[in-house]
Amino acid sequence: MGAYLQNPDATGNCNYCQYASGDTFLAGINVKYSDRGRNIGIYCCYIISNIVIILLASRFLKYTKR
Repeated sequence: MGAYLQNPDATGNCNYCQYASGDTFLAGINVKYSDRGRNIGIYCCYIISNIVIILLASRFLKYTKR
């Protein structure tokens, strides 16, 4: 399963972790660690496109002052 105990000699609080590594956790949500560069690039493009849309909308959609 890939789980481990952080302190196997503990008698009170065993600190059981169900994931042995980050890859085990990411497999549960269908994400690969090797795709992190591509995913960061997509996220950055999303942020930049939203900023551009906001700037264009504020330029062309002028609201009258009340």
